[in-house]
Amino acid sequence: MPTPRRRGWFIEADDAPDSGPNLYTFVHAGGRSDRFLDWQPGFQDLARVVAVCAPGTGHRFAEPRLDDIAELAEAAAEAITAHATGPYFLFGHSLGALVAFETARRLREGPAALAVSGCAGPPLLPSDRVKRLAALGPGEFAEEVRFFGGIPPEIESGSAAAAALLLEPLRRDFCMVAAYAFRPARPLDVPVVSVVGADDPHVDGEGATRWQDVTSQPLERHDVTGDHFYFEDDDRPVIEILRRTVDRHHPAPRDSDTHVELI
Repeated sequence: MPTPRRRGWFIEADDAPDSGPNLYTFVHAGGRSDRFLDWQPGFQDLARVVAVCAPGTGHRFAEPRLDDIAELAEAAAEAITAHATGPYFLFGHSLGALVAFETARRLREGPAALAVSGCAGPPLLPSDRVKRLAALGPGEFAEEVRFFGGIPPEIESGSAAAAALLLEPLRRDFCMVAAYAFRPARPLDVPVVSVVGADDPHVDGEGATRWQDVTSQPLERHDVTGDHFYFEDDDRPVIEILRRTVDRHHPAPRDSDTHVELI
């Protein structure tokens, strides 16, 4: 992947197109902010993938973390409002889906669509499992989260020393979700697309369907092959779902749409 461009809240692939709507991505707990930038070739010129980098993560590692979802969403919404120059989309996986949703709630001009992955509807959060894990000490947390398959592949595949260093931010992310309190409000007037791995041990079909509670528009549901991190084995299905979502709500110009005046 070409060297990403890192500017404050946002990271873009160096080969991102100059035009088209932005697809802002919010990463899962413990994941790299730029995790989804390697999806850019799958979108070609249809959309520009823009990773959201929160304070205390990625190239902003030295900045104080925001450990409250509402505070993080408020700041992200402010940054997106200043950054977006046209229609845009939000995508988040797991924790990122929840942050993307709370961000959408705070945006005056909402996204063209919100895509959520590997996450139950906000009224069901936090789960009892997340609350129990968040209450554990660092050592017990590491053992339990491994057992339940909650460690992102980018941590699990690294060295033991690197994994130990990255587990503390992961634990803080779990604590952030455990402290989350869903506040009922007017449903978003935004299309919501939910994607869940068919073998996800943490989110079942019923949980994913509860995203309907937070949108006034019909929920679009997709089950794809794989577990919680289904895209690690094959990211083509979710990219295709997102491509269709972008094309449906912000269709690219077609040759037949071009008006040619003959003189």
